[in-house]
Amino acid sequence: QLEYILFSDPMTCVFYMLSVMIFMTHGILGWVKAVPAGALGIPKIHHMKVNILGCVIIGFIGFIYLVFPVFCYFSSPKHGHACDDALAKGLLNTNQTGTCGVLEWGTYVREVPSLGHHSEYIR
Repeated sequence: QLEYILFSDPMTCVFYMLSVMIFMTHGILGWVKAVPAGALGIPKIHHMKVNILGCVIIGFIGFIYLVFPVFCYFSSPKHGHACDDALAKGLLNTNQTGTCGVLEWGTYVREVPSLGHHSEYIR
């Protein structure tokens, strides 16, 4: 949920995305410079293919990082299957906003299998 709060501000999204683009540029320029340097031991005949492959990989990873703030900005947080399992076991309850939250400290839980055979307090 922190990501949704962080990326709810459009200026934060723009700053993050610009930073990712700068990092991608750094990665691509560094990769293109490192391949022919000889330190990686890549035969000269493969330099073009390795440059293209490296740029595609860096571009794909950068694309993932660029899309994430856009996804957070245009969507809302939803609880997942782990939350559903915890709800079924009685470890979580839903609060007024419909998201999952931990039970209050000291809430009595009866015979939850993950806590053992004794009834215990969640602390």
